Amino acid sequence: DLLGKIMDALRIGRGRLVNFVMMARNIVAERAE
Repeated sequence: DLLGKIMDALRIGRGRLVNFVMMARNIVAERAE
C-alpha cells in the first residue's frame, strides 16, 4: 500500500542521511586536526 511505500522511502532516506552526516563529520574532523 501507499503508506508502506512511504515508510520504506523514509527508512532508506534516513539511512542515507545518517551516512552523509557521518561522512561529513569525518571530513570536518580530518580538517580540524
